[in-house]
Amino acid sequence: LIIVALVVFLAFGKRIKRLLQMFWLSRRHKRFIHTFAEMIGKGDIEVEKTIATWKKYLEKLEQYPYAKLTTKEIDRIFKDSTLKDKLDLIDRHIYTTKEQPDTREAFEFLQGYAQNRYELKIDQIKNG
Repeated sequence: LIIVALVVFLAFGKRIKRLLQMFWLSRRHKRFIHTFAEMIGKGDIEVEKTIATWKKYLEKLEQYPYAKLTTKEIDRIFKDSTLKDKLDLIDRHIYTTKEQPDTREAFEFLQGYAQNRYELKIDQIKNG
């Protein structure tokens, strides 16, 4: 029995590992999408908590310290002007005492951004 398990592991180990990785990523992603959709679906979005949730999810997904990065640092690294604009809008909401901009559209963009990053990660796992 142990020999059979060892042979199966040696023959299919990488494939099994990839399948398990994709399973756990998918499960975590579905949980994030559900939680994030609830957070941005509320009448009054808790902006700081919502952006922290987004950063924490991407940090686990990509093993990159999003939570420690500022908007300027994220822009310098990823060079995505739309992402920068949406994060700037959220920053203005957090740090300004003037008229509060509506952040719902920005968070919807961030949800789509997380979806794209998830799909890229799954493709990386599938392809090697």
